[in-house]
Amino acid sequence: ANDSYNDKFGKSEDYILFVSGNRSEKNLARTIDAYKHYLKCSEKKMPLYVVGTSAQTRKALTRSLKLDSLVDARSIVFFDYLDDNELISLYRQASFLLYTSKSEGFGLPALEAAKFGCPVVAAYGTSIPEVLGTNCIYVNPYSIDSIKSGIMEMSKEEKRAYYKANVENVFQDLIPRIQDSTSFIIKELLNG
Repeated sequence: ANDSYNDKFGKSEDYILFVSGNRSEKNLARTIDAYKHYLKCSEKKMPLYVVGTSAQTRKALTRSLKLDSLVDARSIVFFDYLDDNELISLYRQASFLLYTSKSEGFGLPALEAAKFGCPVVAAYGTSIPEVLGTNCIYVNPYSIDSIKSGIMEMSKEEKRAYYKANVENVFQDLIPRIQDSTSFIIKELLNG
């Protein structure tokens, strides 16, 4: 799977992953703005891989945020919608997931990241604290400076190693809780 991944995506470096880029509540425009600030003040400049964007969204963002040079230089790489295996490969190889959603009902991308050992920078004030607890770096999704600071912090290798070790345990700890909750809901529905 890695060979086809490398052929398709050209992975040869660390990168930051952003998923569900086509949905406005995911906060992509503000996040890209914060990422641009990160590029200006960081020694290590990891590219941003944005998954799940339509051609129309890419065109609008590129024009409104003046991203032509960043896209041409592959500092920002947009992907269409990917199949499950491609997305799993991206999670496994990403330096970290940048998940700055302004509203989140469950936080499936954060849970997927945890499953594949991918550290997370996430928006506080959504459902993510219930899913990941203290096992990620939280940012204010309405603050470009806060998002940039989260990117800068997780860009440090020692921070990524720390959160990677912790987030790998989150998914294992969640499995019994999910099973218990699912059993409870099914029993309630059947008895209700």
